Amino acid sequence: MGNHPPHSPQRSRSIAGPALTLLAASLVLAACGDSEPVPQDGGRLEAASLDGASQGAPSLLFDGKRREAPEWYEEDRAERDPLADKEWRGEALSKRAGGVFGSFLSAFLAGDALDAYLSSDFQGSTAFVPEHPVELLDRENLAVRRGKPSEETFARDELERIGAELIAPFHAGETPHSFFKIVGVRTPTEQTLETDVLMHLSGAARRGEVQLNLHLTATWEVLPGDEGVLLSGIGVHDWEEVFASAPLFKDMTGSVFGDVPR
Repeated sequence: MGNHPPHSPQRSRSIAGPALTLLAASLVLAACGDSEPVPQDGGRLEAASLDGASQGAPSLLFDGKRREAPEWYEEDRAERDPLADKEWRGEALSKRAGGVFGSFLSAFLAGDALDAYLSSDFQGSTAFVPEHPVELLDRENLAVRRGKPSEETFARDELERIGAELIAPFHAGETPHSFFKIVGVRTPTEQTLETDVLMHLSGAARRGEVQLNLHLTATWEVLPGDEGVLLSGIGVHDWEEVFASAPLFKDMTGSVFGDVPR
């Protein structure tokens, strides 16, 4: 262990006894961010908290006792924050945009209020459905159409209408299953974020099943201090509709495994 005392902040040395457990707990807390810390084998982690700068050095509540965090704790914790690294700033903002877009999409498909997700300077959205889609395949049990919506933009008070157009192929009264993935991130300015999004909707149609696949760009206003993002515009680039008289895929988990305990 060298000449350093058991509570030495130097990470290159081995640390034994209670200090090792405290170190493990502090690293777990740093990795989890704001999430609830996970108990470790070395002790009962009942709670963990950081005191503010006005209350002195950071401390951890571990196994019912408050203990001072190592000197390197704050620096290490800051290094783990993506927003502290300019090269990872876009990734961190993209994660926040994903959370907002998921809530926006649910409200958009349900016809609910959207103001909570939109910037006060919202620039509008293109239509989600093309006026003249091209029929690529038309068979008895399967049909595929594709198209690019017009670049004309619509104000926030027309979002409910274009949302209704998007889900029109689905059975009336049914909200389709939705899935999306952010596949591209750009930060043109400190206050602006652009994300490329692949979106998928599926569900029952009037006859059979329908699946919609879209590629769009969502632009965002970045709030001061990177505290959050709000939608400032939506542009849909590609739209595809796949209609099938029967489900394209079926969950066979129960048929294969039956009632086998898992």
